[in-house]
Amino acid sequence: MAKYYPTFSCWHQDEVVLFGPEKERDRKLQWFRESGLCPQCYKAKQVAEVERGSEGLPPLSETDKQIQWAEKIRVDVIGYVKNKISKASNTEAQKEGFTKIFLELCDSKTEAKWWIDNRDGHSTMKMLWPEVIRIAKERQLG
Repeated sequence: MAKYYPTFSCWHQDEVVLFGPEKERDRKLQWFRESGLCPQCYKAKQVAEVERGSEGLPPLSETDKQIQWAEKIRVDVIGYVKNKISKASNTEAQKEGFTKIFLELCDSKTEAKWWIDNRDGHSTMKMLWPEVIRIAKERQLG
């Protein structure tokens, strides 16, 4: 175990504790210099991504800590599902329709607890997808 004070790619310095062989520690220090963010910048980046990803989505209810965690989960899950839909072999119109329906269902989930309980993107998609398909058929999306 060794303490280091690398300069991160954001030009801030912070203490890191590294374990393992010297070669592996050198590799990590190099990564910190080239790509790594200090803990404060990393947290700020995460908050900005959640805020950007949450734009247009309804606010969540519960405690502040639960809301903060659930907002991150919600952004991650929506990104996961959008990625899955984009890779599907459907037409572009169908993909847009499926995405719109999925986002509508997400809008109805305003309790942070629901997002925390269903934080795995694959499980959430699996749970909501039958409803997406039902609505898509009603709207004749195919």
